[in-house]
Amino acid sequence: MKRDLKQERHENLFRALDIKKDEDVVILDDLTRTEDGKKETEEIKEAVKAISSGGRLAIAFKNRFSMRNFSGADKDHSFTNEKSFSLKDMKERLNAAGIKDEDIETFYPYPDHLYPMTIFSDEYLPAVGELYKGEYIERNDICFFDDIKAYDEVIKEGMFPFFSPSYLLVCRIKNEK
Repeated sequence: MKRDLKQERHENLFRALDIKKDEDVVILDDLTRTEDGKKETEEIKEAVKAISSGGRLAIAFKNRFSMRNFSGADKDHSFTNEKSFSLKDMKERLNAAGIKDEDIETFYPYPDHLYPMTIFSDEYLPAVGELYKGEYIERNDICFFDDIKAYDEVIKEGMFPFFSPSYLLVCRIKNEK
């Protein structure tokens, strides 16, 4: 029987958190998307249990509708990849875990959430010409268009949040213990 090392890692993480403690911040990364969202919702609920009232839950993830997917540059995180979520997907899972929209702050790491050079927010979105070509394109990748020019057009239309490469959500937790 094949072991699911990522699942074991998450289970070990939650055991290591010691639910009795009141953590100020818990960071989740590398959640696996399922169709019904139940697994992710349960993982979020477990993390929330470990956070003190007024603490924060931070979740970083790739956007399944990022410009990289449309350009063909991000073959590892395509539209159907289980490691990428849309912003709507993740907010639905957070809501199902009891976190309200008004308690969620959205940030947009660029060029991605693993190695961000800039983190935009709804208060400060990129301007036309502000984004640069990241180092994510390999020599053998086939890109169907210039994503930086496409981003400029998306920015003009006010659509950058939808096409952002990834997201960082910071949630205010109101646990009553």
